[in-house]
Amino acid sequence: MLADGGAETARLDKPALSEQRLARLLAARGPARLDAIERAIHALARQQPCIRAPSLAWAVLREDGRDIARDYYARLDRRSEQKPEDTDD
Repeated sequence: MLADGGAETARLDKPALSEQRLARLLAARGPARLDAIERAIHALARQQPCIRAPSLAWAVLREDGRDIARDYYARLDRRSEQKPEDTDD
């Protein structure tokens, strides 16, 4: 979700959330993590108005960022497997 902004089937040219912002979110603890997640949500909401709240709730509740990072990089890996969207030229 952090990589694609919630658009799992969309073609991904670049991550919705930068790796730098992801790293800051993962490094943050306690109230700082909540602030980092809030900033990430605002950044994603500007690009994609439909955000899956359960995914973000787990990011808040779990101190371990491995799942967040694994999902982020797995989605980036899948972008190379996607076919370009059909266009009507």
